[in-house]
Amino acid sequence: MSENNTITVRRKRGRPRGGVRPGERLRDYPVLTVRVPPDTRAMFAELCTRRRMPRWMMLRHLIVCFVRNLPANERRRIVQRSKVGD
Repeated sequence: MSENNTITVRRKRGRPRGGVRPGERLRDYPVLTVRVPPDTRAMFAELCTRRRMPRWMMLRHLIVCFVRNLPANERRRIVQRSKVGD
């Protein structure tokens, strides 16, 4: 006879929280509305689809990459000012 040593893991019902940090909920984030040309919107949507990333996460990633490529003194100023708003 073979033994069946499987471990049963109980999962919570519903969709898992999807924030940046553990336990954060997307619905608690502020909403950002931006008007862009249709071709820019289509390109952004396609980028998100190809990379399989939600739009909020892709926008965050693009902003972080943009700031990372700025000159050091400008990057420091932006990081300092963004922490004041927290």
